[in-house]
Amino acid sequence: MSPKPKLKKVINEELGRCIRTRREAQRMTQEELASKAGVSQQYLSDVENGKRSYSIAVFYCIAISLGTTPEEIWQDFSGDAHSKAAEFLQPEE
Repeated sequence: MSPKPKLKKVINEELGRCIRTRREAQRMTQEELASKAGVSQQYLSDVENGKRSYSIAVFYCIAISLGTTPEEIWQDFSGDAHSKAAEFLQPEE
């Protein structure tokens, strides 16, 4: 089985965690952020929980709605997340 589905899952979960952490730090509800970003509350919940893939455009809208940039959220993507993701790209022995 290709590592891509698992890799995608790890990335979605970790970026979702970064988004949720920033939202909560601003004491913003999912409903408030979803409204600002132009997505439904359920969609945002799925993003934050790593259950949904989303476009770069949606990621950008979420970041701007949080008063930050996609780059800053990406920087929040922890070293552990990079390590987890990198595991799936190692050649099989």
